Amino acid sequence: MKVSILSQRNYLALRICAIFSFSILMVISAYVRIPLFFTPVPLTLQTFVFYLSIIFLRRQAVFSQAIYLILGLAGLPVFTNAGSGFLYFLGPTGGYLAGFVVASLIFPFFFPKQNTFFKNFYYLFSVAFCVYFFGVTWLMFMYKFSLNSALIAGVVPFALGEVFKIGSASLIRLRLK
Repeated sequence: MKVSILSQRNYLALRICAIFSFSILMVISAYVRIPLFFTPVPLTLQTFVFYLSIIFLRRQAVFSQAIYLILGLAGLPVFTNAGSGFLYFLGPTGGYLAGFVVASLIFPFFFPKQNTFFKNFYYLFSVAFCVYFFGVTWLMFMYKFSLNSALIAGVVPFALGEVFKIGSASLIRLRLK
C-alpha cells in the first residue's frame, strides 16, 4: 500500500514537472525565431515543441499550453520577439496561439494506437492543420487578408519546415515505444 502511494506521488510530481518543462520549452522555442520579410508571422521552433508536448504529455498537453499563455497574459515576455500581454494576442500570431490550446485539447483523444511512422506523421499533420487553420482564420479576420493571401503569409513559408518538424517528432515517437 505504501509503495503504490509513493509511486502515485512520484508519478504526479513527474507529470507536473513535465507540464512546466514543456511550458518553459515553448518560451525558449519562441525566442528561436527567424523573421521573414514577406509575412508578419516569424519562423520558430514552437510547433516542434508543441508536437513533442502532445506526444509526451498527451491529455495534459493542454495544461502546458495554458500555462504558457497565462505567463504571456500576465506580462512576462514569453512570446516571439519578447512579446507579452493581452494586446499580443491581437497580433498576427494570435490565431496560432489559440490553435495550440484547441489542438492540445482535442487531439490527445485521437492519439494513434499503433506506433508507426506514417500513423504518427498523419496524426501530427492533422494537429498542424488545426493550428494552421486557426492561424489562417485569424489572419483573415483580424488583418482582412483574403484566403489566398492568408495562406501565402501564414502557411506556405512554413510548409517545408513543418514537414521536417512533423517527421522528426514522428521518429521520436516511434523510438519511444
